[in-house]
Amino acid sequence: MKAKNVQEELSSLDAFSSVSHNVTPNTGNPLDIDVVFKLRENKKRFTLGSTINRRGKIGFEASAFFPNLFGTLSTSKFSIATFGTSSRELSISHFTPKIFSTNIDMLYNLSKSIVDYNKSSSYTENSFGGLVRFSGPNNHHNLTVESRIREFPRLLHEQIGERLQDCDTDSSNRFFGQSIQTLKNSICYSWNKIKSNHYNEKEEDSSEAETEKRSNAFYKINSNHTIKQLSIELAGFNGDVSFIKTQGFYTWSSKFSRNRYGFNFLKNPSLDFCLGFGALLPNFINKSIFKASMHDKFFLGGNCGAHYCLPGFAPRSVGPCTRITRAQGKEEDSKIVENRENVYLGGDSFIASEVRISHPLDLSGMGTDVKPDVQAFVGGAIVLDRNDNKEKRSVLEKFRQNIRVTTGIGLSVPLGPADLSLLFSAPIKYRNTDMLEGFQLGMRMTYAPL
Repeated sequence: MKAKNVQEELSSLDAFSSVSHNVTPNTGNPLDIDVVFKLRENKKRFTLGSTINRRGKIGFEASAFFPNLFGTLSTSKFSIATFGTSSRELSISHFTPKIFSTNIDMLYNLSKSIVDYNKSSSYTENSFGGLVRFSGPNNHHNLTVESRIREFPRLLHEQIGERLQDCDTDSSNRFFGQSIQTLKNSICYSWNKIKSNHYNEKEEDSSEAETEKRSNAFYKINSNHTIKQLSIELAGFNGDVSFIKTQGFYTWSSKFSRNRYGFNFLKNPSLDFCLGFGALLPNFINKSIFKASMHDKFFLGGNCGAHYCLPGFAPRSVGPCTRITRAQGKEEDSKIVENRENVYLGGDSFIASEVRISHPLDLSGMGTDVKPDVQAFVGGAIVLDRNDNKEKRSVLEKFRQNIRVTTGIGLSVPLGPADLSLLFSAPIKYRNTDMLEGFQLGMRMTYAPL
C-alpha cells in the first residue's frame, strides 16, 4: 500500500511520463522486501493544436514545454494562442510543485493579451501583467497576487465621441470617465470544491426499508455531482482601481434511472441546477474610494465559458450600456454599425440561475461512440449597477426592471473538459438594449477553477 501511495505521489509531480514499481520478497530474509521504482523523465516538447480558454472560445495554440529544469521539478512553458481574427495571447509561465516540501504549488505567469469585443461592445481590450499563484491540492485553495495594466484603444473614444446623440447621459459619462489605461494591483483568494456521490455502490449497504422506498419511486438517483466555488479579490495597493470583488457559483448535477413506474421515453434523465452571484464593493479595508474599470465589471450572456452564460443573449450583452446613434454629416463606420450601435458597460453585481433537464440519445446502432444529449432549459439573471441608486426606486422595482428570463431546447456533445452545444433559445423577459440570439453554438465548460 505504501509503495502504491509513493507511485501516485510521483505521478502527481508531472515530472515523469511513466511511473511503475515492482515488489519482490528478499530470499535471504522473508520479512524483508525489495521495492524498485522505474521512472521515465519527461522531455522537452513542442506542440501545435487547438485549445479552449476560460471563456469557452476555441483557438489555435503553439507551445513549448521545458520540464525538470536544472534537475528540479520545475517546468516552464511558452505559448502563443489565437482566438478568431483579433484575439490573441502570449504567455510565459514557470511552475514549481510542492515548494518547501509542502503540498503547495507555485506558478509564475507573465502574459500579454488582446481580446476583441467588437461584436458586443465595439472595443478591443489590451492587457499586460504578471501574477504569482499558490495552490493547494486539486486547486482547492488558491492565493493569487497580480499586477496588470489594462487599456482601451484611444481610437474608441474618438470614434464613439463623434456619434453620441440623445443617449443615456449617465451611461455616457460612465464610459468616458474610464481611463484609457489603468493599473490593477490585487490579492485574490479562491476556494473550489468538487464532490461526487455514486448511489449504486451504496445500495448493498442499505436497509430493506430504504431499498423498498427506492423501488417504489418513479426514478432513482444513480449519482450526483456538486461544484462549489467562491472567490474574494482585494484591489488597491497604489493602483488605479480600488474595490473588493466577490463572486460565488454552485452547480448541482444528478443522473437518474427509470424504475418500474417511470416513463418509457425518459429512461435515464439528468437534472442540472446552477446558481451564481457577484458584487463589486468599496475597499473598506484600506478605506479607499470605490473605483473600478470596465475591465472589472460583470458581463453576462452567451453560450460559451463556465460562469457567466445566459443563452438567448449575445455574449457580454446583458446590463447597462451606452446607445450610439449616427452623427449627421459623418460617414458610417463599419465597426460601429457591426455591434448594433451599443457599448455595454457591465454591472457592479449580478445573480444568475439556470435549470436544465437532459436525456442521452442512443446512437450505438449507427456505429458511433458519440453520446449526445437533448436538453430543455430555463434561465434567468439580474444585473445591477451602483448608479441605479441615484434613482428613487424600490429594490423590487430595480429587480423587475433588470431581470432577464430565457428558455429553450438544444443538443450537446461532451468533448473532454467542455460540452459542444447547439441551442435554440426564446428570451421571455429582456430590455430593448439587449442583443438577442435565437441560435447559439458554443462550448460550455464543465468546470473552470476561479
